[in-house]
Amino acid sequence: MKGKICIALAFFLTAPTITAQSTYDWSDFVEEIYDETDEDETFLQNYILELEELRQHPIELNTATEDDFRQLPFLSDTQIKDILFYRERNGQFLSLGELMLVHGLDYATRQRLSLFCTVSTQSPSATAPSLRNLLRYASHEIVARTDFPLYTKEGYKDKPDSILQHSPNKVYLGNNNYHSLRYSLSSMNRLNAGLQIEKDGGEDEFDYVSAYLQYHSNRGLLRNVIIGDYKVGFAQGLVVNTNLSFGKLASMGNVGGVNRGFTRHSSMSESGHFRGIAMTMRPLKNFYTSIFFSYQKIDGTLRTDTVGAISSLKTDGLHRTRLERSKDGNLSETVFGGNIQWTPDRWQFAATLIHAHLSIPLMPKYNTPSTLYRRYNPQGSDFTNASLYYGYISNTLSVSGETAMSADGGVATLNSIRYGIGSTTTLSLTQRYYSKDYTSLYARSFGESSNVQNESGICLSLTTEPLRHLSLWFYADFFHFPYRKYQVSDSSNGLDLLGQLKYTPSDHTTWQLRYRLKTKQKDVKINTTTTELYYYTTQQFRLQNQQVLSPVLTLKSTASFNVAFNPAGDNAYGYGLSEIISWKENKKPMRPRMDFSFSYFNTDTYDARIYTYEPSLLYSMGMTGNAYHGIRAALLLSADIFRNFTISCKVAATKYFNRDTIGSALEQIDRSHREDIQLQVRYSIK
Repeated sequence: MKGKICIALAFFLTAPTITAQSTYDWSDFVEEIYDETDEDETFLQNYILELEELRQHPIELNTATEDDFRQLPFLSDTQIKDILFYRERNGQFLSLGELMLVHGLDYATRQRLSLFCTVSTQSPSATAPSLRNLLRYASHEIVARTDFPLYTKEGYKDKPDSILQHSPNKVYLGNNNYHSLRYSLSSMNRLNAGLQIEKDGGEDEFDYVSAYLQYHSNRGLLRNVIIGDYKVGFAQGLVVNTNLSFGKLASMGNVGGVNRGFTRHSSMSESGHFRGIAMTMRPLKNFYTSIFFSYQKIDGTLRTDTVGAISSLKTDGLHRTRLERSKDGNLSETVFGGNIQWTPDRWQFAATLIHAHLSIPLMPKYNTPSTLYRRYNPQGSDFTNASLYYGYISNTLSVSGETAMSADGGVATLNSIRYGIGSTTTLSLTQRYYSKDYTSLYARSFGESSNVQNESGICLSLTTEPLRHLSLWFYADFFHFPYRKYQVSDSSNGLDLLGQLKYTPSDHTTWQLRYRLKTKQKDVKINTTTTELYYYTTQQFRLQNQQVLSPVLTLKSTASFNVAFNPAGDNAYGYGLSEIISWKENKKPMRPRMDFSFSYFNTDTYDARIYTYEPSLLYSMGMTGNAYHGIRAALLLSADIFRNFTISCKVAATKYFNRDTIGSALEQIDRSHREDIQLQVRYSIK
């Protein structure tokens, strides 16, 4: 279990154990992604949902290809090759426990693999993947979900015509219910297909439809082809990466980078993907070539002071008001590119090229002192990027790097070295330099900022298992921004430091302690009208305990404490306590499950907010950020009503003790509490 480990005092439950059962589950993995990844929250949520689909259709260890494993962002190229080499030398895996014998897989990686992999010595995937067999062994899934908020936000209230005539954007066009429908097909780890339809709360119609068809193989010329919506990630993401990049903690063991090629887009995210065709071929041994083409309508914010230009791309996918609706698909995007990869023995070389064209030129505003940080943002209608990737992999040493250029002369380079000491200790060093004028619409890679631009830094990290039941993870990242950023009027510096200690005395008990410090320079006015740079510092502590009390009952207890140091005023403090009780009965026919979570939080400001995981519906997010003073409770019930048909219901409530309203603007709720009901039905055939 890897949580964001912050501490307060606590209340941890201990009990005698009754059975030996692993304490690592999906909630631990979701917490890890949030803790390790400094991504935009909307992007993060949608990627977690895609990983949830992969968990529902796990990889078969005995037939999986290299491309199959590359769908897992926490695996390095070295680890993938180690798994395939072990299988080639020793034959089929007999159980997931056999992963302990694979060189290069540490305890944390084996835990993660247990969520996404399965072993079946009689798998139909071993059968020749003919069309008949693909249809015969296909599994199908249909999931429908609807949300019913039991409150009224400001945007759903009736407004007089006199107000709407002057301010038509003060009301949402649709009702407050959320609806989604998804269908997926998976067969023999070769064929995948899917369809997603969604209506967000406030929208008056189902405005998002996405589909894909994918076939991939481990033999022949054509290795992977996707028609429809897909994601792209090559090398270390300096040119293109619409996949998730795990954060600094996970990157300790994944120096190999982002090189996952083409993957299907199966989430409800309305941006961050391509639409068209993509394929990977293997014309020669150790030689791969990939090409893709995409055309789609996307959202943009038109400039009112310049005809025929947009100030920014709109990526939230929301079309609730007349203004948001006017941005729906108001420009087109054409993208094409490719990658050539050569992997002789332990070496890796690759070249990537991408070109994008927008039908309306991008012209961000930077004509005021507060907007000058946008001066080097992407501008124009055409964007071209190219890069070279280089790497060397051995049992103990891995070196990799990518250097990229944009058409305007900007440069970005990322280089890493990883050294293994025995089978339990790994040291790594990652260096990055992204010039202020390097621009790419689709780059996403290692760094403090989500953009591959205007940043340099060095990250030192260590992972070790000094004792059998004890593991330690640590990193220190020193970074520098050469040019101004939002709320930073000059070049600035920062430090990100994290340490995590995990103790697992038995298969049914886990203790985890985490500390994180982050400090960055920002503009501050202190007793003067002149702005100066001062360090804003936040510290987070978390202590967590999980107990498997029986085959059906699990308890997870968490205590968190956060501090936000503000040089311009009072420091902000926050703490939270939470408990999750999970009861799951695997006996058929109904296989009922109940998850109850309760959280108490008390923070001075939003800067000291507490992130807490709570059980959620399938393909929905489980992380909540709680601020100010209040409590939150959630109850999730699930059962198989009849064969292959599951119904789930979640009821959640939040109560604030020091607030009369929740949210702001059109999202404001004029009371101190909110309640939500979510319903989901799932029909599956395997």
